Amino acid sequence: MAVAIYEQFKVMGMRPNVYTYAIMIKAYCKNGCLDEAFDLAREMEREGVVLDAFTCTTLIEGLCLHGKSSLGYELLQTWWNDRVPINAFGYNVVIRGFCNEMKFQEAEDVLVEMGRHGVAPNMISSNMISYGSLINGYCKADNLLRALCIHNEMVLKGMKTDHSGKVEEALRLFEEMKGRNMVPDKIHYTHLIHGYCLQRKLHDAMKVFKEMKEMGSEPDVIMCNILVGAFARNGLIQKISWLIWRTKVSNTHRIIIEGLCKGGKVKEAEAFLSDLDEKFIDSLSALVNGYCESDYIGKAYDLFINLSKTGILVNESACAKLLYSLCEARDVEKAFIVFQILWNSDVILGEIVYVKLVAALCRVGNMKRARYVFDALVGRGLTPNVITQTIMMNRIVNR
Repeated sequence: MAVAIYEQFKVMGMRPNVYTYAIMIKAYCKNGCLDEAFDLAREMEREGVVLDAFTCTTLIEGLCLHGKSSLGYELLQTWWNDRVPINAFGYNVVIRGFCNEMKFQEAEDVLVEMGRHGVAPNMISSNMISYGSLINGYCKADNLLRALCIHNEMVLKGMKTDHSGKVEEALRLFEEMKGRNMVPDKIHYTHLIHGYCLQRKLHDAMKVFKEMKEMGSEPDVIMCNILVGAFARNGLIQKISWLIWRTKVSNTHRIIIEGLCKGGKVKEAEAFLSDLDEKFIDSLSALVNGYCESDYIGKAYDLFINLSKTGILVNESACAKLLYSLCEARDVEKAFIVFQILWNSDVILGEIVYVKLVAALCRVGNMKRARYVFDALVGRGLTPNVITQTIMMNRIVNR
């Protein structure tokens, strides 16, 4: 109906304004007609109607609602660089889209960039929506450990929740259970330890941990990783060494390395990795990620290059993070080298990373290499769709 009315307006010679276009674009996006929505956006530009923040966010939301969050994110970045005032809602839409697609690392990357861009720094409720989407997503994926870590980070930034605010009440009930000769199980202990870790009461957390051991209950991987993550963020290396033997899986090493980096203790993360008898790919990948998140992109690149010379490649997530970070830093020479190593090793990353690389090359005016990457994608059957090409052309025009 909306489309019919719009077409009738045009027949009558009436010129749509930005609000009319926005309504139509929203209708197209809601129905999954994304090509039509972007055609209308291009019509706006031809008619000299400037896309406002609402219309841009609507297009981003349309992509994210229909499984194209990577493209939505690239579009958001394109408009951010073009000084379109994208607000916190636009970032939240992308985060929620990535979570719905189970792309949690990408969602976390958006959250980090949101803070780096200074978007809504005082809007605690908006930030809680972003964190809430991640926590709910990880819970749905049964990754409770990561959900707890995200919740911990949220609390440390001053966004209080009922969970951390009721540790004392939980402790009272815990003691009441023991007073009635009810034996607390591992889940009760885990919740209490996590509550203390949220409040940075690590001494109390360890007291509960030791009590549990004395009661004959062995800690599981989740509990140990909660403690490991808390100690890592606070740089308590000796405590980590004491705990590490309890879980031998490489995932624990990853949590330690990432925790140290997030706590600003990059040197400690390097030393921890160096002391490992076996250096798993996940551990090496964690340090590449940690370097990138701590803005040590040069170190991340050097580690990647040194490993590749020995025939070792970090995991795809770390490769994508490095390539993306180099593009963000406009270090396109190194980004292109990483691309070539991965391409020659038959490592295929997500489309969004390649779009980012082409856009970065266009931005610095290196059209020859941009065309090389584009042709390489086409040669392997990875032809960008209409929306991707629109993003790329916009970069070329505005470089």
